[in-house]
Amino acid sequence: MIYFGINLCFILDVDPLIKMIPLIISIFLILPVIFISLVMGQIYTDKYFSLIKKSFILFTRGVLYYLLFSLGFISVFFITLIPLLIIKYILFVIYFLFIVSILSIGFICYNNYLFDKYINKEHAKSLYKLGLEDDENNNK
Repeated sequence: MIYFGINLCFILDVDPLIKMIPLIISIFLILPVIFISLVMGQIYTDKYFSLIKKSFILFTRGVLYYLLFSLGFISVFFITLIPLLIIKYILFVIYFLFIVSILSIGFICYNNYLFDKYINKEHAKSLYKLGLEDDENNNK
């Protein structure tokens, strides 16, 4: 559906900013929900469409952070605007070696935080704060 909208905009004589609306919707709304469902699918056993629905609900609860993660992931396109090739290639290497891994870890940690806050606290008590609590402080 989104790709049909993109193709339809290119066929018609439409303003370039309006042509980008389906792409912006897919990057900032659909992809984060799919990525949340991928992380959620590793922890919980639900059907795919149930994961998508729950992922969308979690997306609405942390929409600002997910939009910031999306901006971080698409920031690679700004590197292409640099005219010097050597600097561009160095920044690509830095981006893919360091920034993508840091963003991925941050994305997964934020998802696990939201899972603890909204799901594990009530429905999966055995997973609540799993691996986050210090056992030495609990035993004292």
